[in-house]
Amino acid sequence: MLTSIVEQLASLAGSVLSRGRAARQAPARGGRRLMGISFTLPAGVTLLPFYTGAAGNFPYYYTDPRNLSFNSLTYNWINANLQGNVPPIMADNGYFTNFFLAALASINYSLSSADQAALNTAQQNATNQQMALLMGWRSVFGSLPPVTGTQQPIDAILGVICKQWASPQTSLTILQSTTNINTVLNNTPASASSLLPQLAAYLNALGSAVPLMNATSMNYGYLQNALAALQKPTLANGGLLANNQNLYPAYAVTTPLPDIINGLNNPANTVVLNVTVSKVSGSDDVLITPAQGSAENADISDFFSIVTDQYSNYFANIVAMSTAPVQVEMTFPGLTIVNFGPVAFNPANGQNWFWMGPITDAIKNGTNDVSGFKFSPVPGIDFSGSGPFGFLTSVAISNQPSFKIIAENVPASTVQTAIQGAATVSLSFLKTKLGGEAMAYNMEASNSNLGAVHLLPMTEPPTVATATAAVEDASPSATGPLTLTLTPATVGATSAGLDSMAWVHGVTTSYPAA
Repeated sequence: MLTSIVEQLASLAGSVLSRGRAARQAPARGGRRLMGISFTLPAGVTLLPFYTGAAGNFPYYYTDPRNLSFNSLTYNWINANLQGNVPPIMADNGYFTNFFLAALASINYSLSSADQAALNTAQQNATNQQMALLMGWRSVFGSLPPVTGTQQPIDAILGVICKQWASPQTSLTILQSTTNINTVLNNTPASASSLLPQLAAYLNALGSAVPLMNATSMNYGYLQNALAALQKPTLANGGLLANNQNLYPAYAVTTPLPDIINGLNNPANTVVLNVTVSKVSGSDDVLITPAQGSAENADISDFFSIVTDQYSNYFANIVAMSTAPVQVEMTFPGLTIVNFGPVAFNPANGQNWFWMGPITDAIKNGTNDVSGFKFSPVPGIDFSGSGPFGFLTSVAISNQPSFKIIAENVPASTVQTAIQGAATVSLSFLKTKLGGEAMAYNMEASNSNLGAVHLLPMTEPPTVATATAAVEDASPSATGPLTLTLTPATVGATSAGLDSMAWVHGVTTSYPAA
């Protein structure tokens, strides 16, 4: 992995974004103006280097225009959890929601020994009133509500009353203190109105222990709601409908899609990275030296590759034949930033899932004899900033890069052999595929004795066009300074769609339990 190159891309992008330019350009194509787009990183926020790895380029077109559902490609990208102890940051093979589920499912709310003893005493004093409420419930509804785990029937009844019989939802503390319980429980079924005096009598009998009962019942119910939004997302509990017709725990992209597209179409924000590639004596590696930053030995295919029918990496052949270090200039136009994150759990309506309170409390409480959230059992998760319990909060992106490669005394015949008539040509930079079905690359090769070789288009399978060359006054043995230019056939997001990908320069992250 070329850490120095990844770091340089993040550093250059961070410098551009921190200038705080607004895209208020003079009328451009079609007389349109790019208005009101801010490219400023928030104060104190640093753009971190990010190696995409298996995640690949960022699918920025996150809304399906056919039905306004969420692009499943975007969802999977932003939901990736982060590998621990690896510089630079990279996505792992799993999803953050799975780690969050493992943590939240291991949590219970329990009382300290002293608080539990006080509640037990109060419940014993309220035995008759509790019995009356249970019997009344069964008389009205035919059976007691179902319970899970260590929950008791009375807990389930109180949960139903507080969450379903009141709008907005209420608590036992509020019900105990109100002067008119009927007003608070404004959604009580007509057939259950006879239960309200029994409920009031039970709460009065509990006395000062009601807050303890309330904490136990309500927090248990909140946990169940958040877990349901993770395990079985529905539209009712805030699930996000994707364009593959699946429902997922919700994330939200807070940068409007038109702003992203306008940003990618804005030529003012461009990152340019210059690199020198040199042969290393006695080694198959090359020395990669950015204009700024540290030189680094690497396998040449980890940096850049041009794969054709004839060559496993034609770029490696260029470097091998060049009589001087090869100069590579990479240009990334349309730099912009996209913000996103998990949707916070709402206790009032039981929707969504991202509720860090129980997890951070459980970490703090440990095995201490206190009332609150605790792990039972303790999950095998490293919650520190070195572990996998982290997620991305924004990504700096640009259009796919163009490349200008300058080599000395490379025979013209190699260009013709490598490219002319090739059935497949594919490109990769930092082991990330370029081009593809949604983006072709154009190539132009020029040599002082060769003239120009124009190659259109170049894509990777499954959509592959035969590259054709028009060679002017070429001699197979001609040599001289070779300039090879590779440019995306489409620059900007004018024809963007669901499979449109943007190059990733850097990210911001959150390790919420660290």
